[in-house]
Amino acid sequence: MKELAALPCPPAARPVSVVLLLCVLGLGPLPAAALDSPLEVERVELSVRLDPPLQALYAQAHFLLRQHGLPGRDVIAFRVPAAVGPRLHVAAVWDDQGELPWRFDAEKAGPWALRVELRSPLRLGKRMVVVVNYELELGGAGLPEGAAVSEESALLLTTGWYPFPAGPNQRLPRELRLTARLPKQWQVEAPVKVKKLNDGTALASYELRLRPVEPGQLLLRARRPLPP
Repeated sequence: MKELAALPCPPAARPVSVVLLLCVLGLGPLPAAALDSPLEVERVELSVRLDPPLQALYAQAHFLLRQHGLPGRDVIAFRVPAAVGPRLHVAAVWDDQGELPWRFDAEKAGPWALRVELRSPLRLGKRMVVVVNYELELGGAGLPEGAAVSEESALLLTTGWYPFPAGPNQRLPRELRLTARLPKQWQVEAPVKVKKLNDGTALASYELRLRPVEPGQLLLRARRPLPP
């Protein structure tokens, strides 16, 4: 079979769905975005527990994904920033049917990659949820830009501290929801309204929703109150 990129291009005026169909049938090349099998991240839900004494966070990142390109994909690569890679410890990855095989590819220069194998290809127009369960160490030098946790304060930005689907044209999600657990006496602030869910003996839970999502935007800041 001929390489798709070497085939003649169908007229640009044709609808995208027709162009994609022609490409699959070998009648024209896929556009650059379709060759990447573009994957839309419709929503991200982050469930995080901050641990100031250990300078760490424990998180589950839920991704609602939709496939827009052809052919369907059976592997999703999540980009991990270079500063995060050595500090990230993945425990498990799963979808709605159970755990998925994964591997963590370390690169000495540039981003790292978390590659997740799907149990069946994600076809054009279909959605799925993928959950990544991990721990992130945030002590010492060379900290990532998107997150910080210390005995006195904590900071989370919208990007830079969790794996995110890779792709040259990849966009941030339309909506991000954060549920965070942290010491109940700490003071919390965010760019949107924060809902306090409950109080435990030592921890309190908070929830916020951000829409739209901008890169490097403040997501949550918390501080230990000053002594009287």
